[in-house]
Amino acid sequence: MSESQEISAERQWARQVIEEYRNYENPPVSPDINIVWVISGHSTYDTLQSSFPKINPPHPEGTLYRVDDQERINFGVNLVRQVTALRLRKNKSEITKEDIVSYGPILFYNGTTVQNENLRNAIQNEIFPIPSENILIGELSEDDDPRKANTRTQFEEFPQELLESAVKGNGKIAVVSHRYQLSRIARTINAHAVLEKQPLWEKVNVVYFVSDKSKEDLPKDAKSVTKRAIGIRRAVIGEGGKINRYSKEGTTNTKPRDY
Repeated sequence: MSESQEISAERQWARQVIEEYRNYENPPVSPDINIVWVISGHSTYDTLQSSFPKINPPHPEGTLYRVDDQERINFGVNLVRQVTALRLRKNKSEITKEDIVSYGPILFYNGTTVQNENLRNAIQNEIFPIPSENILIGELSEDDDPRKANTRTQFEEFPQELLESAVKGNGKIAVVSHRYQLSRIARTINAHAVLEKQPLWEKVNVVYFVSDKSKEDLPKDAKSVTKRAIGIRRAVIGEGGKINRYSKEGTTNTKPRDY
């Protein structure tokens, strides 16, 4: 493929991801969600560090990547509470930690060393909204090599016992990310390289949730709006480029699954 053809392909994928970004809406929350999987992003739960602090400094205040993990984890926590409430036919505000231990789904998060340590510290605080008994944390890369801690490896290193329980129990895995990344996530789950290493993904029932804040909860000043719009556009175009490159390697599919 010539350079001009490569540029054309990346632009085409960027347009596709932009269209999917604009049109996606979260599905209804259902009581058969047994696992809430929060995909780790570019930062830490407290937003103060990047996912690879030895390589990258913290992301600047007000940028998209700065709040990746905090927004995703908070959304996942809320999802655990919603599912528990549906199972018990209670209002979410009535749900206790004891209810979640007995009836709630598992929240799973697999990140880098600093991301995992940060979340472990957070859940030790008694004010954390869900009990530690319902939280599982997986290590992606002991040496924090970015090549071993990406979206593909998050799928490949997903715990075997959780996948087996999802298949046997006929429950759903709710995948939590951000809107800009969802197109690639939905094409990674069914990628040849992923299924070759972990074929159970083909049998798992998944639903996708985006943790982006609503427009009502975002800053309204012109500077913040412009900064966010530019950040989203760059991220979405970057995702289109990744899909174009990774699909040729077999690490993403050209078609999304269950999207």
